[in-house]
Amino acid sequence: MINQNMDILNVKPIELDLQSLSIATAQNSGQWDEFDQYKFVDESDYEEQPSFQKNLSHDLTFILPTLDQLEDVTNNSNGNELKGRIYAHKNIVARKSEYFNLLLTNGMKESTQQEITIPNISVDIFFEILMFLYTSDLSVNQDNLTSMFLVCDQFLLEDGKQICRAFIKSLDNPTLEKFLLEDNGLCTELAELYIEQVCFNSSFFLQIERVSKLGKEVLLKILERDDIPLKEIEIFKSTIEWIKVNTSIIIEEQDNNNNNNNNNNSNNNNNNNNNNNNNSNTTTNNNDNNFIIEKQDKNLISKLFHLIRFPSIEYNDMIEIVETYSSIIPSPLLLEAYKHLSKPKLMPLSEKDLLNPRLCPRKKSNVSTAPGVEVISFQCSDHKNCCSVSWPIHNFSNIKSQKHVSNCFEMFGLNWKMWAYPAGEAKHSDSFSVYLEAVRVKEKESYDFLRNTTFFFGLVNQRNKTLCRHYPSSPNVLFNYEKSVWGNGLIELKLLYDKSLGYMDNDTVTIQLHILECIALDG
Repeated sequence: MINQNMDILNVKPIELDLQSLSIATAQNSGQWDEFDQYKFVDESDYEEQPSFQKNLSHDLTFILPTLDQLEDVTNNSNGNELKGRIYAHKNIVARKSEYFNLLLTNGMKESTQQEITIPNISVDIFFEILMFLYTSDLSVNQDNLTSMFLVCDQFLLEDGKQICRAFIKSLDNPTLEKFLLEDNGLCTELAELYIEQVCFNSSFFLQIERVSKLGKEVLLKILERDDIPLKEIEIFKSTIEWIKVNTSIIIEEQDNNNNNNNNNNSNNNNNNNNNNNNNSNTTTNNNDNNFIIEKQDKNLISKLFHLIRFPSIEYNDMIEIVETYSSIIPSPLLLEAYKHLSKPKLMPLSEKDLLNPRLCPRKKSNVSTAPGVEVISFQCSDHKNCCSVSWPIHNFSNIKSQKHVSNCFEMFGLNWKMWAYPAGEAKHSDSFSVYLEAVRVKEKESYDFLRNTTFFFGLVNQRNKTLCRHYPSSPNVLFNYEKSVWGNGLIELKLLYDKSLGYMDNDTVTIQLHILECIALDG
């Protein structure tokens, strides 16, 4: 019963030590451990995106290793000791990824947890993957390409893998060569993508002066393929060059008119008994050369030659070039080739012969001869806020029209095309000219549209990236209805068509466009 004498109006408010209470509560229940990470702002200000800082909208935490932890091979930390934390939204992650949808909704323990540990992916790479789930934009570059592809594959992100595939197709030949030389156990699918590009650009990678850089497994995979757009005799000569550099084969040239060499041959014959007792080397010879092959390399050389399609080589080339190396080529391969070459050319193959890949010419007909029109987006490493695209014009020599136009592409939310003049044009008759066209879309832009743009073109040197040429526009170029195209001469035609300079390689010329700034104005 309340004391009626209590003066209710004079009751003082109860004073609590809130700081002590908060500390005591945290020590007892641990409920406030992450309290400091919240920002008390209007919830409408929160963006639905992953973050390294938690806010009230986040209901899912990923715990990952930092790059330092992944590189520390002696680190035996468990999931609780991982340093990287990314906060996300369970509904978005589950909706955008089949992998996480199964993980978060199928009744597994992770579906009821607010924290998920991912131990083998760095926090930086996984953050880019989460941003891809939120925005559909994947930030792929030369440094993270392999990691991005493998993580997309792990999480069943086929559209992310497709972005990686497009990036690989946009790589210039020297960069692709670098990836091949740094191959550290690539997954099969990624290796096949590289090999596919190598075959497409085989005139670059199988050059006599370059082929020796390829690894053994890479060369074997190339020779196995049907889609090498080179003559078989060129493939054979490149293989011989690789063998000379990468095996222990010794080629001793003979001069029948040199008495000293004859004397040396006599001495070698006198020592035949000793050589016969030594099984480590095999010596063969023909009319031109002596070949000394280490025993451990014989199987590899034989394997390489079994992938050469000798029946596809012209008879004259067989006699003049291939026969020079007949003593190291397995005899059945040469007999098979001559037998096939002796038949009428229009004579169909038997069912048995059709099963023999050496008797079937490589399928060059599948290689498109149409000049390239596809434009590919890529990330520019030199300019932070730059939007960049690459236009590889394959089959450049097949362009029959005066003006060659790319497909339409989008940058800064606006539509563009590029024009190329492979034989020069009125203003620059002796130069290779390129123009940028601002494409008007009537449904989205006013009739008199304005674009204030700063950009530059690049002409890629496919043999030496340091020799790439850049051609800046004037600052703040104004595109409007009256003038919707801007361009310039890039290089003299005689320099462009000089294949030794590297601007045209494998019948491909690659143009880059970099837009540094573009402001769309109301008409």
